[in-house]
Amino acid sequence: MILVKSPFETLDLIASAIESPADLRNLGATCKLLHFVVSPSHTQYREIRAPLLSPVWRALTENCSLAQNVRVVEVQSTQVRQFPDRVDGPIVPVAFLESIVKQEPKEKGKDRVISAEDPRTANNAVDLAAGRIFVVALKAMVNLILFRWTEKHVTRPSKHADSKEALEAGLMSCRSP
Repeated sequence: MILVKSPFETLDLIASAIESPADLRNLGATCKLLHFVVSPSHTQYREIRAPLLSPVWRALTENCSLAQNVRVVEVQSTQVRQFPDRVDGPIVPVAFLESIVKQEPKEKGKDRVISAEDPRTANNAVDLAAGRIFVVALKAMVNLILFRWTEKHVTRPSKHADSKEALEAGLMSCRSP
């Protein structure tokens, strides 16, 4: 089989061109080498549904080749676990599933020192830092087809116009359907 003798980059590009999840699974089932190419970088990163504070966004900023495999993104509210019967659960790669289930308490923002006396300011700083990480990841998602934002507790764009503009620029860098 000539396909198996191709370089990894070529096989990865072929897997990236396959849109159907069933076809992607079938390709991965043909042999161990193609399974290694397809899973998990293509099968687990096609659709991501996670809160803004999820570590999956940072991982996508650190590995642009994974970000290129993302087709569908939904940013969810951090309160998604409170309404499991009304809200679809997170969809994240297996490596990040435990962090979504536990949902660690928010860290203080890394951009500046925040006083603990004003929790709203601290939360906004954390959201702003997470938003910046998300925008960098979003810009790397060049094959993104669908974007949804169901997060209700994020920084107000009117207060942070630069974050709104960065988000819009990130969305504009994604391909058109």
